[in-house]
Amino acid sequence: AAASPLFMSEAATAESTAMADAGKPPAESDADSNVADDTIPTKLPSDVGMDYVPLATMLATGQWAEADQFTRDALIVLAGSKEKGRTFVYWTEVKRIPSTDLATIERLWTKFSKGKFGYSVQKKKWR
Repeated sequence: AAASPLFMSEAATAESTAMADAGKPPAESDADSNVADDTIPTKLPSDVGMDYVPLATMLATGQWAEADQFTRDALIVLAGSKEKGRTFVYWTEVKRIPSTDLATIERLWTKFSKGKFGYSVQKKKWR
């Protein structure tokens, strides 16, 4: 079967726009389970074996808050902060995060938010 495109409902589009304006996802999200399996990518590169399919699934189904938490947790692990007992990443540790993993996270957020979220979007807002 052909891949069905992912279209956001009018309510989901409004929610995504509000999130982009606020700069962060809502504390709670309403999941949209009407996403075809073939819209969720499964070949998601990681230099350290991180599984990004859960993140892709959360983003594809509009679970923005959950995806935000997954991303935060992944960055803490990737930077080596978790093994030091911290729940945050020092800016000096960011260079330890593999660029392949950052690119995968960026691609997923940018794709499923239709360009409203992602590191490149944040970079543009800070300029």
